[in-house]
Amino acid sequence: MGKLDRVKKLSICMMVKDEEKNLERCFESIKPLIDREDVELIVVDTGSEDNSVDIIKNYTTKLYFHKWNDNFSEMRNVTISYATGEWIFILDADEELVDPFELMDLLNSKKMKEFNAISLLIKNFLTKSGTEQSIFPALRIFRYDEDFRYDGVVHNQPVFKQPTLETEILLNHYGYFNDDKVLMEKKFRRTATLLKSELEKDPNNVYYQYQLAKSYIMHGDYEDGLNQIEVAYNVMQKKQTNRSQSYIYNVYARVALHLKQFDKVIEIAEEGIGYRKDYIDLYFLLGKAKYNKKMNNEALNAYRNYLKLYKQGNDLGCLKDLSLEIKYIDEKSKDSVVQDMVYIMIEQEEFETAKKLLNEVDDSSIRNKALGKIYLAARKLEDLCEHYDSLNESSQQELEYLIEDHKSRLSDDEKTDLEISLSHLSSPYSLLNNARNSSDPEVIKNIANDLINKHNLIELPIFYCEIITLCLKNNISLFRYFKNFDSNSIQKMMNFVLNSAADSKWLIINYLNNIKPIRDNDYNNNRIYYSIVLPLLIAENQEATIEKRNITDEFIDLFERYIKSGKNAVRIIYNKDKLKLYYQTINDAEHKLFCLLLIMDDAIAKQNIKASLKYLKETVTTFKSLSKFYDVLFINTYIEFGDIFKKQNKMDDAIEMYEEALLKSMNEKQDQFILEQIENCI
Repeated sequence: MGKLDRVKKLSICMMVKDEEKNLERCFESIKPLIDREDVELIVVDTGSEDNSVDIIKNYTTKLYFHKWNDNFSEMRNVTISYATGEWIFILDADEELVDPFELMDLLNSKKMKEFNAISLLIKNFLTKSGTEQSIFPALRIFRYDEDFRYDGVVHNQPVFKQPTLETEILLNHYGYFNDDKVLMEKKFRRTATLLKSELEKDPNNVYYQYQLAKSYIMHGDYEDGLNQIEVAYNVMQKKQTNRSQSYIYNVYARVALHLKQFDKVIEIAEEGIGYRKDYIDLYFLLGKAKYNKKMNNEALNAYRNYLKLYKQGNDLGCLKDLSLEIKYIDEKSKDSVVQDMVYIMIEQEEFETAKKLLNEVDDSSIRNKALGKIYLAARKLEDLCEHYDSLNESSQQELEYLIEDHKSRLSDDEKTDLEISLSHLSSPYSLLNNARNSSDPEVIKNIANDLINKHNLIELPIFYCEIITLCLKNNISLFRYFKNFDSNSIQKMMNFVLNSAADSKWLIINYLNNIKPIRDNDYNNNRIYYSIVLPLLIAENQEATIEKRNITDEFIDLFERYIKSGKNAVRIIYNKDKLKLYYQTINDAEHKLFCLLLIMDDAIAKQNIKASLKYLKETVTTFKSLSKFYDVLFINTYIEFGDIFKKQNKMDDAIEMYEEALLKSMNEKQDQFILEQIENCI
C-alpha cells in the first residue's frame, strides 16, 4: 500500500508471545483509540501457548501468526507490513498508555504536518510495588514511509526520517520487575544469548556491550556486569564517542556503587558530568559515593546540583536525549538525597538548616525519623517526646528503633536522662522505660504483666523483650507470662535476651536452675521449659562446633532436662501406642525428635538394642541444630543397656555397651563413671 493510500489515521502495531498476564491492561489502556474507526490494532502472535490469542480476539480482528525467528527487528517489520495507517504506533504487551486522548488530539493537530516521528516518555517500573522506576524518552510513533523499518536483532532501532517531536505523553512499562525472579531469568536467557551472538559478529559494538552489561546487572550478576561495562567504556574511549554514548557512564557508575567501589564511581561520574552537565543520575551516584566515603561537603555539593536538576522536572534536558535512561528522577531518589543531606547537616550540628530541608521530603517515614535524629543529636528531649506523641503507632515504632540505636552511643548518665524523659510518653514505650529505671521488683512485675499480656509482647518491636531480662534479674517467674505464647514466640523472645548481653546466658541458666521441679503431666509448663532452654542449647551447639570442643557440663545437664520436659509434653499430645505409625508425618522437627525418643524408650524397655539405635540415629538427622548434643543420648543409651545386661549377669555384653559409651564420653567425670561400671563387671 503506497504512501497516498493510507486509509487509517493510526495503526497500533504489536508483536506478542505468551502475554496473557499483561494484555488486558495494555488493551484497556488503548481502548478509547481502537474503538475509533480511524484506528486499527494489528497483533502478530509469534507462538503463544497460553490464553493470549483468545484475549487478543476480544479486541481486534487483525490477528496474524508468524513463527518467532530470534530477530526482534524482523518481527517488528512484519507487524508494520500489515499497517494501513498514516501513523505507526509501536506498542508492547507489557506497556500501558496513560492518556490515549492526549495522543489522538496530538495526531489530529495541524502542527503534526511538520514532524515525521514522535517520542514518548517511558516510565519503567523496576519492582512490582512501583517503588523503583526509571524514565527515558523513546521514539514510538512514526509517519508511515516506505523506507521506515527496524534494524538490529536484539535491541531493535527504528530507521526513520526527521524531524521528531518530543512529547510528555506517558507509557508505563511493566516488563522488567527485578523482584520477579522467574520473569528476569526468562528475559536474561533470551536477551543475553542474542546479544552474545551479535557481539561475536561485531565485538566492538558499544551499544550491544552496554545492553549485555545491563542484562547481567538486572540478572544480579554484578561482577559480570561491571566487567562488561568496562569493555564498553574502553571501546568508547578508543572511538572517542564519549559524548554521543554517555549512557555508558550511568550504568558503569551504578554497578560500581552497588559493588561499593566508591572511588571508581567518583571517577566515572565526574568524567560523565564533564560531557553532560545536566546528567542528573551522575550527580545522584556521585553524591552517594562521596557520602559513603564521608566526603560530606563534596557530597552536599553533588546533591545540591542534583536537586537543582530535579526541580526542572520534565523540562530537564537529559530527558529529551533518546539515548539516555534516567533512573533517579523519582520522589524516592530525591527523598534519599535529601535524607543524606540532612544526616550530614546533623553531623555538622546545623540542626535548623537540616530541619528546614526536611520540608522537601515527601516520604513521611524519612521525615519523621530524620526529625527524631535532629532532636536526639541536639538533645532536645522535650521536643523529641512531643514529636513522638504526634505520630501514629507505626511511625512511633520506627522512631523507637532509631532511639534504641542512638542510645548505644550514649554515656550511662545520658541514657538515664533519655529513658526518664521517655517514661512520660503515652505508649507501651513509656512502660519499658519506666521498668528500665525501676529497682522495685513489684513495679517491674506489673509492667511485665502489661507489656506481655495486655500489649502482647511478641507484636511489639523486639527490644521490648528487655522486660524479660529485667524479670530474670529480679527473680520474677516467666512461666506465668509465657503460658499464652506458642513455643516459637517464646524462643524468639529468649533469643533476644540471649543476644542482648554477654552475661545473659548465665542469667537464664541460673533462673532455670532455681525453678521448682515440673510435674510430668503438666503440659504447659513442660512446653514452656523446653522452649526457654532451646535457644541456649542451639547457641552452645554453635559455639562448641566453631571452637571444636565438647559440650560443657552445665549444658549436658540442661539438655537432659530439655529432653525430659519435651518428652513429657508430647506424651500428652500424641497417642504413644501409635507413634511408630505416624511420627514421620509430624512436621514440627522438635516434636518429631521428642517422639523418636519416646519410641526409643519403648525399644530400650523391650531390650531391643538394634531398634533403639535405629531410632537414636534418626534423631541426629531430624533436628540438626543440636548435633553435638546427640552424643549425650548415645552415651546414656549405651550405659542404660550396660546396666540392663549387668543385671542379667551378661557381663561381656555389659562391658561392650560401657566401652561404646566410653568412646563417646565428653568429660573426665563421665570417663570415671563408665570405667567404674566396667570394673564392676570384671
